[in-house]
Amino acid sequence: MSAGKLRYAVIGIQGIGRYHVRTSQEQPQVELVALVDVDAATVRRQAAELGVQPFTDHRDLLAAGLVDAVSIATPHRHLAPIGPDCLAAGLHILVEKPFATRISDARTMNELAKQRGLQIGVAYQYRTLPPGPGSKRFWIVAHWVSYSRASGVGLNSGRMPTTPAARGGPPGRRAVAGSC
Repeated sequence: MSAGKLRYAVIGIQGIGRYHVRTSQEQPQVELVALVDVDAATVRRQAAELGVQPFTDHRDLLAAGLVDAVSIATPHRHLAPIGPDCLAAGLHILVEKPFATRISDARTMNELAKQRGLQIGVAYQYRTLPPGPGSKRFWIVAHWVSYSRASGVGLNSGRMPTTPAARGGPPGRRAVAGSC
């Protein structure tokens, strides 16, 4: 492992997970070390292409102790068991919105993160921003990683808007975004 780099895995490598894989590889402070997906053939093939470890169950990844943080890019219904498991294992997590499908699940994850001093990042899209250097779909990963590693500050540190209205989106709707 490279000194000073965040050892990273992506859980759920199909769909939006493909972007998490690509973006993690573009970050100089991140070392992608593992992929997790229930589709064994897909995860083995992609892990071999990238030179990382494949897993078909997130619990096997946790038991291996290979990573410091994970992206969870699975269908929303799978966030509840995966997120708390990762936090309980001492990993920072980045999830796709919604952060949780039930308030009780969100509270559980926030409490676990607070107890262990971990960061939770929630990726949400900036579809309403005009094109430009900062409007890449997953630039948020770089911010989350650098804030988490350098200062312990989460995504909602006052540097980034937290509601659609603040981002120029439709007023009256709240975005579930930020960290614990």
